[in-house]
Amino acid sequence: MRSFSEVYPHLVKEWSPENDLGPDKVSYGSNKAIIWNGICGHTWTAAPKNRGHNHGCPICSGNKIVSGLNDLEGLYPHVASEWSDRNFPARPSEFGSKSNRSFWWKCSSCGREWIARIADRTDGHGCPHCLKDAIEDRKQTRIDTHRRRVQESQL
Repeated sequence: MRSFSEVYPHLVKEWSPENDLGPDKVSYGSNKAIIWNGICGHTWTAAPKNRGHNHGCPICSGNKIVSGLNDLEGLYPHVASEWSDRNFPARPSEFGSKSNRSFWWKCSSCGREWIARIADRTDGHGCPHCLKDAIEDRKQTRIDTHRRRVQESQL
């Protein structure tokens, strides 16, 4: 049997002493639940087989959400503040900042609502209504400027 410590020596330092067996007594492909103490400071349980396939801390990767630590509300409070009441009972503290789930949002500027993915919101996408209004305003400014210049040139 090829042991975990033999195949993945760089991960042995994260093997918790709370485990019944040491990394030299468990196969690198084992599905046995093992406790890990990550260099990040988090503790979790995973199979050696998964750790060997580059699966690290589920909290740091966003696969496990801990309210106040890696959730949308904790990492992006300005985005979470636009969370719509239509989403009840779901709350922004229950989802990661890169979630692909879509929810309702209520713009803090114009008060209108729209649906968007959490990942899009945290990547900087804001209210589509305000964006459209801003584009229309710029367009109208260009039209007004052009009219003024035409009138000035005819004087």
